Amino acid sequence: MPNKLKNLNITKVDLVPEGANPDAFVTMYKSKTPIRKSGEAESFADKLKDTKLDDVVRQIWQYTESLSSSLISILRDDNIIQSDIERMGAKGIMKFRQNKSKVIAEQMFIHQNKTFAQQYFKKGVWGTDLTGGTSASSSSTDFVSFDNDNSSPIKFIGDCITEIKRTTGRKPNKLGLGQRVFDALINHPDVMNRVIYGGNTASPAMVTTKSLAAILGVDEVVVFDAIWNSANLGEEENTGFICDENAMLLAYATSTPMIDEPTAGYTFRWDMGTKNILPIIEWEGDEGTYSNYIGGMIAQDMEIVCKDLGFYFQNAVTPKN
Repeated sequence: MPNKLKNLNITKVDLVPEGANPDAFVTMYKSKTPIRKSGEAESFADKLKDTKLDDVVRQIWQYTESLSSSLISILRDDNIIQSDIERMGAKGIMKFRQNKSKVIAEQMFIHQNKTFAQQYFKKGVWGTDLTGGTSASSSSTDFVSFDNDNSSPIKFIGDCITEIKRTTGRKPNKLGLGQRVFDALINHPDVMNRVIYGGNTASPAMVTTKSLAAILGVDEVVVFDAIWNSANLGEEENTGFICDENAMLLAYATSTPMIDEPTAGYTFRWDMGTKNILPIIEWEGDEGTYSNYIGGMIAQDMEIVCKDLGFYFQNAVTPKN
């Protein structure tokens, strides 16, 4: 006949071999007859005795909240890894692996943007580099910066599109903008005059990336607005845009990538046999730490394939001092 546990009295719970809070303990018992000693708290049943039925839910909630607070005080032991505390039920951590995977994806996004800036979004790598300024007649400038009301961005960009098509046979279809360039264009009189009469009180006229693309004659306008903190660990934060906020890139990118298909650049990526762009891996931490590590892997390279299919514009708006 199986043995039964009777009058089980747990006086202390240690979650780690040593270092648990000695002042925090949990007592649980189930017995036909009360085994409470003098001075001990009433049992749960005693507390609910003579309680009105409509108060039962409130009482249960109070007791479970108290138990939760007690357990959290135990979990605050320094010897317990943070990931364990999270997994033990802290609010918002029910999907622990998904949350950590999201953080990894964001870090990969920053890495990809940094690679893009280093490979594509700079002077000296494309077939044509143009520099903006206060006057196009200056020997050091090729066009008037777009934050100048005397500039004509629609005509100027249209002329550049025509020039690339004339020399390569491909019409540029992508326009990448630094954040301040985008801000200047959507507020430029030339652009605003194209949309201002299309709004009303209920739906005011607004310039979006989609409407700006239609106005400028490209398939897509992309704003390079990713940011990162360039400060070293322990230093004061130094956040800023990854891509030059004052620059612009006009290019042709094919919609059907093939070996013999001309395009400004390609991103070569290996899925490591997983069929996922960003495989997520997980492994256990050191013995006794009760922790797990979650990481991501990505294998890729960005290369310019045809430099004549891209125009790079430096100082498309006047840089801040």
